[in-house]
Amino acid sequence: MLQWKIAGLCLVGAVAILFSQMSPQQSQGQDKKTAEKKAADKKAPDKKAGAKEPEHKELSKEAKAVIAISAARQMAEYGREHKSPEALIAAAKVLGTSEFAQGKVAPESKVGKAEKVTGTEGLDEANKLLDEATKLAKTDHLKGVIAQVRDDLKEVKRGAIGGPRTFNGFFTGTPNDRMDTYYIRVYGGESTYVSVGGYNASQGGLDLDLSVVNSNGQVVASDSSVGPNGNVSFYAPYDGNYTIRVTNFNPNIACRYTLSHN
Repeated sequence: MLQWKIAGLCLVGAVAILFSQMSPQQSQGQDKKTAEKKAADKKAPDKKAGAKEPEHKELSKEAKAVIAISAARQMAEYGREHKSPEALIAAAKVLGTSEFAQGKVAPESKVGKAEKVTGTEGLDEANKLLDEATKLAKTDHLKGVIAQVRDDLKEVKRGAIGGPRTFNGFFTGTPNDRMDTYYIRVYGGESTYVSVGGYNASQGGLDLDLSVVNSNGQVVASDSSVGPNGNVSFYAPYDGNYTIRVTNFNPNIACRYTLSHN
């Protein structure tokens, strides 16, 4: 039980850290590829001539939800790396109670096969984490906790209403299918948070990169850290169009992913 409480506290800490790290106007890229990509992470906000910069707005419910989802996925990565079923359970509890709303794909978006958002994406992701936790659990007590959490999540009322705008996508595991792009409209004065979580049968070798580009073609935020998840944030001082790019760094590995933003 102590380990379970520690895992819960760790998740709370992860959320707090993410709030500080995913601050407005700060790119989240951890470039593992080239120095050129680091240089491309400089921001240049869209600004219309004579436009007055709006005041910062408070975080919306959807923004806070994306931050919590991002923290849960980071906790899941910690659980996998350290073989900690408690961390996986803590992450599952957050994801399993999260709601997801269907995002609108603009006509110019380059998405080969987007799947409909059902609103149960969080529960599906949580159940996969609980399956992983079950394999790592060494005591009957911990297995009982996992079973209880699974039952509790089944009773949570959820639907594809009011949650972060979400897209379900997948890569086919072929060299010519390695990037999906989503075009979104962002209102000035708001911080936008974006999170992607990928998964395949084994989790082995899966590496998704995430970046956001403004209408001038400049990268305003990126996360190219190694792993199946990516989290970025950026502040848009003015209304503008932005492009979200999800890249499969190992294109020969097929996977599915869930992309969310406020």
